[in-house]
Amino acid sequence: MEKAFWDGIMESMKQDKPNYDQVIDLMKEVRDEICEMAPQTWREEIIDSIDLEILSQVLKSGNLDIDYLGRILEFGLSTLQKLSSPANDDEMKAANQNLLKELAEMSEAKEKLNHSPALAMIKGLRFVLEQIQDLKREISKARVMMMEPLLKGPAGLDYLRKAFANRYGSPDDAQSSLPMTIQWLSSVWSCKDQEWGEHQNSVNFDCPGYILICRQIFLSEQVVAPIDMETIISSCTEQLSELLDRIEDVGIEGIVETISGCLKRVADDEKDRTREVMMAWMLAKSFQAGDAVFEKLVGIALRQVGAGTGAALLSERVVKAAEVLVVAATVTVSVHGPWCTTLMGNM
Repeated sequence: MEKAFWDGIMESMKQDKPNYDQVIDLMKEVRDEICEMAPQTWREEIIDSIDLEILSQVLKSGNLDIDYLGRILEFGLSTLQKLSSPANDDEMKAANQNLLKELAEMSEAKEKLNHSPALAMIKGLRFVLEQIQDLKREISKARVMMMEPLLKGPAGLDYLRKAFANRYGSPDDAQSSLPMTIQWLSSVWSCKDQEWGEHQNSVNFDCPGYILICRQIFLSEQVVAPIDMETIISSCTEQLSELLDRIEDVGIEGIVETISGCLKRVADDEKDRTREVMMAWMLAKSFQAGDAVFEKLVGIALRQVGAGTGAALLSERVVKAAEVLVVAATVTVSVHGPWCTTLMGNM
């Protein structure tokens, strides 16, 4: 599309009566973009040096002053070079000189082609606009790097939440400000109960895996008889199932506290903290790719959606997608939660 746009302008310059309105618009874009990036104190010089009224008169006079046009482009390029990182000075300077040399050669060919100065001007404009986009990306990256320490953790979520509110208003206005979100929620609302049921089934399957940790600790510490161990484990299973049913987003800490509560009945307090740390580590490990428990859960989930014998081949891709999804879900709940709650309350 970009190539077609510039080809169209080039073709229009070759006509007997070229239409220079687009050229003026492009030069205005150059001027405005530079003004936006440059310090306020530079604004007057930029507007004086890229005078659109004079440019319009020159173009429509039918006698292109290539020297005047060259000075405008050279000013734009030198200003961009000042705004760019010093590390890019040599590269930008060389590119700018090559362009100006090429434009001069094109202009000298006007004896052969009457439209050569106009084509040189368009080529120069395109180059300047491309340099502007490169500089804008450079500035954006620099801003992100400067803000990175401020945007990590709770401060970053608070920043995103405020930015979202500034754009879409308060959560109370969600019905009117987020029509596309309402449309998306409506499309998945009918199947939410089924998907939640599938989630609960998978959670219930996780229970024996959590309980394995409890059993391993009993066996390693040899603190209870086998009969008592089964009774305590059965009670722990019930408590853990109730926890998982009651709290939708229960984390490792909550699971560890529940299991640890069962173990405290049969052990001394000195081992509690060490035991909790070990359980937390074992649970975290069981949710990582490569762990036997994790691989088993992934395989079962994939077979439920029809992956069949190809489940193992898909597991690696599922893991990578899940890593991104977990981050995105965590952020969106923290940032957009109040708006989503309002929308779902009115469904």
